[in-house]
Amino acid sequence: MLYTVSGKASFETLNKVYSLSPGTLIYYPAGTPYKIMSEENEKFLFYTVNFDFSCDFTDILPMAPQIYQADKKYGILNTSSVICCDHFEDVVHLENSTWCEYELGRILSESLAKNEGYVEMQSAQMRMILVNIYRHILGGEEHSLCKSIKTILSEEPTLSNSEIAHKLHYHPFYINAVFKKHEGMTIHKYALKQKLTYAYNLVTTTHMSIDTIAVASGFATTAHFSTAFKEHYGASPSTLRKMG
Repeated sequence: MLYTVSGKASFETLNKVYSLSPGTLIYYPAGTPYKIMSEENEKFLFYTVNFDFSCDFTDILPMAPQIYQADKKYGILNTSSVICCDHFEDVVHLENSTWCEYELGRILSESLAKNEGYVEMQSAQMRMILVNIYRHILGGEEHSLCKSIKTILSEEPTLSNSEIAHKLHYHPFYINAVFKKHEGMTIHKYALKQKLTYAYNLVTTTHMSIDTIAVASGFATTAHFSTAFKEHYGASPSTLRKMG
């Protein structure tokens, strides 16, 4: 599995070429021949995860996914899933999958903190990613209304449900119900995850102050940001930065 963090590239198999841009998730069956071609002068960063459906290698401790450059090779995560591998026989190409970056960030956070039960937590996050891919395989294209909601939130992440509903000419209760049905979470929770994912990248890849990151991520106060960040990642922004 490969998730694009930044930059643009192509994922080429024997039969097809898939475009990779920030937020794109690619699942490919084990043994699939492929190559990644980044655009000229383009820095391509991505998460990559290897896992085992059969549970034959559960004695191998998982390694946290890291953000890597495309021209290097590294060891990657070995884990297992309760989902039958028979449903994952083809390449799956999913755009706008920023939720996956959040889950991968949780896997990395658990590895850095190494709290009690961190291996089980990493496996649980991996299963969540696979369940979302599985739902896409079964359900086909995302509901068009959900896509519109995601697009609006990507441009204006601080909008309320009522403001989003007004833009789409629907009742707030309706859009929230549809979104929760297809995405498994409320619009508010999705928007919070988006902001936290963006903040996580700034915390781990820049030297910006925590106050500046809080504002840039759409939080009203640094205290609110730090509380939400610690609740989701298991460590405060400043602590996570020191651990990295």
